[in-house]
Amino acid sequence: MATGSVSDGAAGLWVTCVLGATLTVMWLLGTAGNAYTLAITRSAALRRKGSVYIYVANLALADLLYLSTIPFVRCTSFPPVVKRMCFPTWTPEAFKAYVGILFLTSVLIPGLIMVSLYVGLARRYWASQARAGGRARSARRRGLKQRVAVMIFSIVVAYWACFLPFWGWQLTQLFSPESLKALSAATHNYVNFFVTCLTYGNSCVNPFLYTLLTNNYKDYLAQKGQSTLASRMETTGSSPSRVS
Repeated sequence: MATGSVSDGAAGLWVTCVLGATLTVMWLLGTAGNAYTLAITRSAALRRKGSVYIYVANLALADLLYLSTIPFVRCTSFPPVVKRMCFPTWTPEAFKAYVGILFLTSVLIPGLIMVSLYVGLARRYWASQARAGGRARSARRRGLKQRVAVMIFSIVVAYWACFLPFWGWQLTQLFSPESLKALSAATHNYVNFFVTCLTYGNSCVNPFLYTLLTNNYKDYLAQKGQSTLASRMETTGSSPSRVS
């Protein structure tokens, strides 16, 4: 029994150390990536009111705020010798209701709102593509629009793939603990480690997706501007001047 307790304690300490180091790396990479994304999209968002740059800037800011909670997680992962923590004196039913409301307000409802906003953004692209003229130009713009749609889909999928496992694990522990009795304490630590890092990993991956999205959107706007200019020239019967 003593040997088992020592091994479980060593495993827990190892997981805690790895978790702390991993979260530190995620905090550095995620903060740098989102700060860079926020910096390069801020000026573009100010110039293009109502454009996708505003969405990206807001999402990067939200990721920065979420990553700012990592130091608090690290502090709770490495408590002092004398613990001085306050625990709520709620009944189990009240605590379950609290966690359920927290899941709805912090993950499910914001996630559904994000999906609806991105669907609306994609529909704008499709509507503008339907109004585009010229087969050659339309084919090229269609390719750019499809790449933007893929980036939007990737951002949405990454959000759900990173947050649902964490909340699924938390809700299972709370509402169906008997289904996890077969798992050892070390396994619980490993799963907690994985799902916690997964949530912060979303904020680390997002800057790359945001950069690809804004680059594709920039190309899309350039093609749209060229198509509009060409349509105006065809309407007025003029042609672009050439420099000999």
